[in-house]
Amino acid sequence: MLKTIYAGVTFGEALGNLKLNNCVITRDVPGYDGMYLSISKGSHYPKTDPVSDLVGGVPAYLFELGPEGTVTRFPTIDLKGPDGATVTGFSPSTADLLAEDWVIMEIVSDEADTEASGVAHG
Repeated sequence: MLKTIYAGVTFGEALGNLKLNNCVITRDVPGYDGMYLSISKGSHYPKTDPVSDLVGGVPAYLFELGPEGTVTRFPTIDLKGPDGATVTGFSPSTADLLAEDWVIMEIVSDEADTEASGVAHG
């Protein structure tokens, strides 16, 4: 189940929240109910500096450490459907990048009361 945290934010704010492991969606998606974007971590094995903050320019916290010999696999932004299906590698359109109707969400357990939370506007 998805719980809205903020509504009416820019893609930049949405992207920042994806990096924090929240989910996002734009309100202008047909069939919005249950669909969202999330980030899947990449993997790598540090070849030189194991404490570097960046891997190929991407924050290291977006990667899992693999065993020696692991080929670097970059994180992906994925579209998750209400049926659990995943489309890997979402690429935003110009309209997505300029939109200010993104919604920040988090996944909560079915038992949680999501109706009492309300919606904050950014």
